Amino acid sequence: MADESYFLWAYAGVNNTLAGNGGPECIGAVPPLQRALETILFTSIGLLEIYIAYPHVRLQATPVVPSTMHRAGRRLLIAFMCLTFGIELGFKFATQQMIWILNPCHLVTMIQVL
Repeated sequence: MADESYFLWAYAGVNNTLAGNGGPECIGAVPPLQRALETILFTSIGLLEIYIAYPHVRLQATPVVPSTMHRAGRRLLIAFMCLTFGIELGFKFATQQMIWILNPCHLVTMIQVL
């Protein structure tokens, strides 16, 4: 049997008494049928988009780098993004709210850094 406190570091700082932050009211906010229908609908739309777009995707032999973007500017931007993201991670660890690192804004930042 798994220890319940194993992932406590990830969600311990989440206040379930606030509306929208979890709890039974959050779980029951959307009926199961609606969740199933939305999952089927949006998964179908996503797969259709992939099916339509895939034949048009081409990889270039050499990457195109705009001449207006200077290497120093790119490096400075990536340094600031990494610094900001590191501060966000530190705050999430300190307040035990790592679950929020899965929000789309944080995921996009991770992708941009890569």
